[in-house]
Amino acid sequence: MEHFDLTGSIDPDAIRLEASSLCQLRCPLCPRTRGETQATVGNGALELENFRGLIDANPGIRKIEFGNFGEVFLNPDLPRILEYAFDHRVETLIDEGANLNDATDEAQEAVVKYRTTQVRCALDAVTQETYEKYRIGGNLRRVIANIGKINGFKASYGSSRPKLVFQFVIFNHNEHEMEHAELLARMLGMEVSFKLNFFPNALPVQNREGVPGGLAMRTGKSFSR
Repeated sequence: MEHFDLTGSIDPDAIRLEASSLCQLRCPLCPRTRGETQATVGNGALELENFRGLIDANPGIRKIEFGNFGEVFLNPDLPRILEYAFDHRVETLIDEGANLNDATDEAQEAVVKYRTTQVRCALDAVTQETYEKYRIGGNLRRVIANIGKINGFKASYGSSRPKLVFQFVIFNHNEHEMEHAELLARMLGMEVSFKLNFFPNALPVQNREGVPGGLAMRTGKSFSR
């Protein structure tokens, strides 16, 4: 059996941080909705002072992905956190599927001004009727309006960042909207990303032949936040 030395320090150059464990939606398969994260994660948001301490104590960190079980944009310190990361040449991403239902203008400008590389938006639908079946408590029109605001800031700053990704987790209630999702993504200046549900027996896709190439042959590997 191979043995590893675990006595040395770990000095990662890329990490993932939970910027906010709060969320205003109640997506059925999310561990947070089901109460599975309460004991270990709880409810709260990353504070600026704690983030500063992390960066100052770990100068080797060059990339941070924000997000896990909560909604990043519910963190009131997000603009200042992104600014501090930018000032210290740390690349930032929001790539775990932000729902973007509630985002201040300041936060939306910050992801552009401080050059966040990518923002992935969990949409999964092109109509409110379909959207609210999984993103319970969400408002698709408000999400699209917020995407429009980010695009407006990108135009004002003359920036291509952040890249905006239209995430579409495929379920049996939304699979009929995949083609229209590609069209809407183009209209919104987004890249579309189709994913299968991590739990293949929950809300399973009915028309497997209609799933984009490559996905149809695999069981879900992407968590359906």
